[in-house]
Amino acid sequence: MVVFNVHPQKINVMKAHHFVLYLLIIIAGTVWSVQESNTPTYKQPIKTISYLALGDSYTVGEAVGEKESWPYILQEGLKNNAIAVSDFKLVAKTGWRTDELLKKSKKEVKKQQYDLVSLLIGVNNEFQGKSPESFEKEFTNCLDFAIEHSIQGKKGVFVLSIPDYAYTPYGKGSAEISDRIDEYNAICERISKREGVPFYNITAISRKGLEDPTFVAADNLHPSAIQHKIWSNSILFDVIAQIKQL
Repeated sequence: MVVFNVHPQKINVMKAHHFVLYLLIIIAGTVWSVQESNTPTYKQPIKTISYLALGDSYTVGEAVGEKESWPYILQEGLKNNAIAVSDFKLVAKTGWRTDELLKKSKKEVKKQQYDLVSLLIGVNNEFQGKSPESFEKEFTNCLDFAIEHSIQGKKGVFVLSIPDYAYTPYGKGSAEISDRIDEYNAICERISKREGVPFYNITAISRKGLEDPTFVAADNLHPSAIQHKIWSNSILFDVIAQIKQL
């Protein structure tokens, strides 16, 4: 049998090398784990839906851009919560009243149905001095259209209240405008509740426009991208709960 004589000092050096190598492996693994955890990821969708958004300038994102409007931000929020929107249609235009929205929607949507349908309309009826009585009839028609084009009827529909443009530099805090917006919103809420459709109030958020300039877009009239995001965040989990029931 051959016996090798190894000096104790060499053994200690070898142990030290092994220890350093062990530490390097741990450090490298830790760094990789931190980098991986900081990488933004979306949850794998557990539900996929189609979505129809009906409205006017507040839905189309006037003065901020379509992708910064609340329907698009809402879709990102849904995506982060494992709900993917595979088919999205936007039927909205700045200046539209209820009658104009209904007319155009009938042409564009036809008989197509969607899992989720949102409705935000009425500010131009108020702006153009249309009577609350005529608005009530036309809003009812718009809501009926939304329900008809929801795959599961009223269960897949929600309504947003009309923002208050009195709280912008353009509106100058007009109490008259606010009173009329309140009157129109009371109609929207009453009809929505009568039909069993969720009604989400974003008007209170819009009334921070004069105290916080970041809530108003550069045109001094429409909501900023910041306000659109706050609207979306305020309704996100209610909408998620609604979708889970579909």
